[in-house]
Amino acid sequence: MAATDLHLHTHCSDGRLAPADLVARVAEAGVTCCSITDHDTMAAYADALPAAEAAGIELIPGVELSTRYDGADAHLLVYGLPADDPFLAPVLESQKRIRYSRMQDLLSGLGRDGVRIPIDRVAAEAGHWVLGRVHLARVLVADGHATDIRDAFDRWLGRRHTLPVSPFPELLPLLPAIREAGGVSVLAHPGRNYSYLDLRRFVLGGLQGIEVRHPSHAEAKERSFRNYARLTGLIPTGGSDFHGHKPGDTDHIGRFGLAPAELEPLRNRLALSA
Repeated sequence: MAATDLHLHTHCSDGRLAPADLVARVAEAGVTCCSITDHDTMAAYADALPAAEAAGIELIPGVELSTRYDGADAHLLVYGLPADDPFLAPVLESQKRIRYSRMQDLLSGLGRDGVRIPIDRVAAEAGHWVLGRVHLARVLVADGHATDIRDAFDRWLGRRHTLPVSPFPELLPLLPAIREAGGVSVLAHPGRNYSYLDLRRFVLGGLQGIEVRHPSHAEAKERSFRNYARLTGLIPTGGSDFHGHKPGDTDHIGRFGLAPAELEPLRNRLALSA
């Protein structure tokens, strides 16, 4: 069991647990250093930080930004910047507006197919934080349009039923801006979508780290990304990408983190930026 987990989600985005409850689960798992990386919001930190301090857990500021690359959604982990950072705060506010607009587009597509859901219901399901498709999926299940979350995605949230949605910002221009602000940019779960040519473009554009450990990475893929990080000087990170939607998900906390010594490159970069 690794003592770190740098990729965790709470109910402030699309996770299930409240921030303090997540910190309690992290402590139970024996994790001593973690980062809550909710999608496009850092709202969890108001409750998570005092809970982490009480539990003796080092909590690194983090967020998972939704971006675009090559016409598709791409996820970028950003570490080390507080929510009120002069660069990050307006980015997060813009992301909130984009997500609201995207949800309006999704609901318009469903309305075209006879499923009419007011956006206020989805906002209430999301706790009035950032809106995501999982919140809409829960409403679809509650209204009897789907049997469970997976069925909601398969039946209603695929391309056949949805209109084009408002795009997130482009990934590449964010990389130098994050570095200049003193944050560390890390490509999330790179094994899902990217070629090594893409990774090279990201490195040249200013990417600082890569998530080498992730539940979606087979051992060979993890080893390949570790070697790539070593060759290019990228900071390696890892995390469970915990959301808490499935029984047994809690067992993943800490399983895909780094050994304490492996965390030093990230700590050193953040210390230099401080």
